[in-house]
Amino acid sequence: MILFFDEDMGTTIPKFLSEADRDVEIKWLLDLYSNENDPRRQDVGWLEEAGRNGWLVISCNKKILSVEFERQAILEHKVGIVFFASGQISRLTMMRTILNKWDWLKSVNSTLPRPFAQYIYARGGTRQVSL
Repeated sequence: MILFFDEDMGTTIPKFLSEADRDVEIKWLLDLYSNENDPRRQDVGWLEEAGRNGWLVISCNKKILSVEFERQAILEHKVGIVFFASGQISRLTMMRTILNKWDWLKSVNSTLPRPFAQYIYARGGTRQVSL
């Protein structure tokens, strides 16, 4: 499994997780595309790359679902994406949630047909989001 963290997730969580599981590769936007002018730093650009490469995306940016051309990119490129349902939680809470749902993330990555979107809640609940 390859997890991709978008810009809204920062760098602390993906850097920490890069050592968590040797069967999981961690990528994050600012590491892959450090040049601010790289078009892949735009949501549509990295969504296309994530879909093409089969990466599971982790994001706080639920607005992607309400921006038509970004939602269309999820559909067109068959992206699997998990959104934190609340963007108002601390990085520590996000980290705990990800670690507590680690096996679930592996499962949705390997079993759900793409494209898909899921919400993950700080208390551990999850919910499929219709695209």
